Amino acid sequence: MVIIYFIANNKFIVYDPAYVTQLQETTAKQRAIAARDLAVEKVGKELFANVIILGYIIRKLDGLIDYESAVNALTEIMPRAHEENRKAFDIGYAFQSV
Repeated sequence: MVIIYFIANNKFIVYDPAYVTQLQETTAKQRAIAARDLAVEKVGKELFANVIILGYIIRKLDGLIDYESAVNALTEIMPRAHEENRKAFDIGYAFQSV
């Protein structure tokens, strides 16, 4: 799982080291998040790894999308597992860079 997003001219890559390795030749900032492992450990299923990454990205967007709007959209879009999705989102949102 690799997510690349851009804010203005700032390039940022978020990836899960369980699936990919860090890119060696890039000027983009890179952040490894063991989302698969966190999802299995904290939520119970690997399926929620993408929501952990989503929570992290929303936090990194620093106010462009507020927390409540993101959580409400997630609840509306996901037809089930609202509690697990919310938990996974919160894990990513609270994730601290080391």
